[in-house]
Amino acid sequence: MNQIWDLDAGFLDDQLLAEQMRLLSGLINDQTSMVKRLPSHWIGHEEAMVVRLNQLIAEMRLRDIATPEYQTICEGTIIWPARFHEPLKDQLQKLALRCEGGSSGRIVIPSNERELWAIYRYSVMARNHASFLSLGQLVASRKIAFDDLLLELVHVARAVPYQPDMQSSLQQMWGYVSAHSFIRPNEVSNIELLKEVQLLAKQAKAEYLLKSTALGELAFWC
Repeated sequence: MNQIWDLDAGFLDDQLLAEQMRLLSGLINDQTSMVKRLPSHWIGHEEAMVVRLNQLIAEMRLRDIATPEYQTICEGTIIWPARFHEPLKDQLQKLALRCEGGSSGRIVIPSNERELWAIYRYSVMARNHASFLSLGQLVASRKIAFDDLLLELVHVARAVPYQPDMQSSLQQMWGYVSAHSFIRPNEVSNIELLKEVQLLAKQAKAEYLLKSTALGELAFWC
């Protein structure tokens, strides 16, 4: 069965990214064989699959890998599968083994809740400020287990960003590289601001931003 990964594309190494893009592009563009090839829990969630493909494309572009154009998403609610291909912790373990073999993604596999929260925090902020505050408090007070936190973060990051919160998230990200920037964040579009953050994060080797899911996945939503 073809596996569609549920973790953020930033965790995937270049080879996995390319394989996932070919898989999803093939499924989306070949409707006649989709049902036969599509994992059963993804049937009926074609719009979510298009979002997943666009997230892969955004990550590949961040890594300067050639990609096709983004796929168009129809208007309406995007409904994701109710279950995963396999438990998220098992997916992380598989990626950790690939890292040990020399195939690593942009984002290092986290070893504790604080590292995991740092990776996803700006993606959460871009969706729901209340969730950002509550999850941050749970992590700070050590009242949420790693597996539970990972599940919450993956679910929140699947939502369509709320534009005012996304702007706030991008501006906070820009703050890490503002010393090297000549733009005024309130005077540019979200996509222009994110491109500036991406460029300067790579130039300045801003580790905190380079390990953030938001640095890649927000590009499509902008």
